[in-house]
Amino acid sequence: FQNKNSLVLRFDLDEDIISELINFCSQQQIAAGSFSLIGAAKEVTISYYDLETKKSFAEVSGPDKVKQLEVSFLGLYSYTQNKYFSFYEADLPKLEQILLVERPTVIGFNQIHFDNEAIQPYFRQLNMQSLPQVDILDDIHRALGFRMKLESVAQATLGEGKSGSGLDAIRYYREGNLAA
Repeated sequence: FQNKNSLVLRFDLDEDIISELINFCSQQQIAAGSFSLIGAAKEVTISYYDLETKKSFAEVSGPDKVKQLEVSFLGLYSYTQNKYFSFYEADLPKLEQILLVERPTVIGFNQIHFDNEAIQPYFRQLNMQSLPQVDILDDIHRALGFRMKLESVAQATLGEGKSGSGLDAIRYYREGNLAA
């Protein structure tokens, strides 16, 4: 079904809904929109994660050296479990095992080009890019033709900005203030 502003799609129970939506939008040249789902799925595992690093781009000679930044902390929210999880650098092998078993659809902001690259050196078996991904920054770039800072997106959508920055996280790590 289709009218001027809406489409109705039907998926079979065993279809990968995220992949099918991405394929459909690509084929139809749909750059932006929202979707609602009604129905059931056999198995859906969705996680959101964000990480902080020990080093800045200046310390590793530029943004093309993401793998050298070293992860200090990773926060993950599991929609399936409705729970937050914390992983320090020493805990990352446990995270890899969880991701290998659950294989969630990963939601994030710039995780494809930053977070996944920063965490990859800690994983021996899992290629983070092999997991289904919803990268909000990639979606914005595809729709608008340019990238935006998370601060700008937060201000525009939530009416308030971020509470800190990656540089704050590096400082907290170096001070040993892991609770900050």
